[in-house]
Amino acid sequence: MINLGIDRLLNIFHEHNVIYWLDSGTLLGLHRDGKLISGDKDIDISVLDDNRVLPLIQKLKDVNLRIKKYQGKVEKIKIYGLNERVIDISFFVDTDKNFYISTQFSINHSHILLKITLVKKILISYLFKVKSLDYKILALLKVVRLGYWLTPKNLICVDELKKLNKVKYNLPLKVDEYLTYRYGDWSKKISNWSSTKDDKGLYFF
Repeated sequence: MINLGIDRLLNIFHEHNVIYWLDSGTLLGLHRDGKLISGDKDIDISVLDDNRVLPLIQKLKDVNLRIKKYQGKVEKIKIYGLNERVIDISFFVDTDKNFYISTQFSINHSHILLKITLVKKILISYLFKVKSLDYKILALLKVVRLGYWLTPKNLICVDELKKLNKVKYNLPLKVDEYLTYRYGDWSKKISNWSSTKDDKGLYFF
């Protein structure tokens, strides 16, 4: 079994029955290559929206957190110090339709203020360093673009994940179909792949 070095976190998730799955580049690398993708700087974990998750993560010792919020609600947590890679946790909400949805943000490089190099450098530095930030005002000012990940429920199969409390890592139950939905022909390695441009499950407005 591959050791991702995140057992401290996932043991907490399993102990408290938090529904999660390995996602994005982490899932792609493990399924296609049998290892994490070289050069990928984070480990991607998705969780079903659960207000217990942040307090549980805050119990981890010797780690630093970056918390991203929108309208007061936690959307993403980045964990530094648990692994040599950043642990990137995205929160998905059940829409009661066909998809789970997760709010995402991207810097709006076409914004007039960000045409000024110094302003752009200061903003990026601030977004990286701040411990907790609600993106509501930045989204209203259109300094960041608001987007969503849409994840088909029938590919994750949460009811089945709930039963897998003895496995080391939770994966979407229909991995091949899920990776095809996100990446198209996921068997081919693509250089210069951009999540904001190429991810077929990510939509910006």
